[in-house]
Formats: sequence, structure tokens, C-alpha cells
Amino acid sequence: MATIDMSGLMLDPLLAGTPFTVIRRAETVNEFGETVIGTETIGPVYGSISPTGDNSLVRQDAFQAGAKTIKVITAFRLRGPSKDETGSYQPDLILWAGTHYIVRDLKDWTAFGGGFVEADCSSIDFVDSPPQEAEA
Repeated sequence: MATIDMSGLMLDPLLAGTPFTVIRRAETVNEFGETVIGTETIGPVYGSISPTGDNSLVRQDAFQAGAKTIKVITAFRLRGPSKDETGSYQPDLILWAGTHYIVRDLKDWTAFGGGFVEADCSSIDFVDSPPQEAEA
């Protein structure tokens, strides 16, 4: 049975979906034993982004906030909390549509097909950006 390799199309920025920025957070310990987080901004990265989970309003006596969550599928190697030969890392942050999301659940599909990862992310901003205006 013949197969068609679609990986080139899936990685094309014009077809791959939505641009977003990844903030990679390396964790080190300084001479005082304190954790120091260094950041590296990577982007634009392309992938498919869709809303997921419970995105309802959270209301308390002292505040109200939206529980905003998204699912990101991308060929970029997102990271959860991890450690490798270069050091330890905090979960990646996704900056999309003016809101910061933290990678909280990561599914690694890099060994299959085009090598994608799927990440469930939740907003870490206390007040999120409003929906973007539709492009004409």
C-alpha cells in the first residue's frame, strides 16, 4: 500500500496554524541556595491552538477570574518540568493572544509520524486579554 508523506505540509507556516511564542524557563541554583529562573523567548512557533476544558468564571468574595485553558499541538518540542544534560527546566510558557499559558499536561508523540507534541495549558494571568478582533 502506497503512503503519502504530509510532514512537509504540516510544518509549512502558511498551513501549520497559529503563531505563538514559547518562553523556555531554565532553573539554576545560585551560591545562596536560591532557585533562579532564566528565560529564553522562542518564536514565532506554529501549531494548532483550540480552547479546551472548563473556561468558566471563578467568583470569590475578594476577586473574580476566568479559568482559561487551551490545547496546543505543534512540531516544536514543548517541555513540561524536565531535566537533561544541560540542567533543569520549569514548564514552558505559551504566549498567545496576549495571555500567558503554562504547559500542565504534555503528550509526546514525537516518535510517531511527523513528530508532534500535544500540550494542555492553563492561563497564569490573573486577568486575561479579551478575544481578538476578527481579521478582515
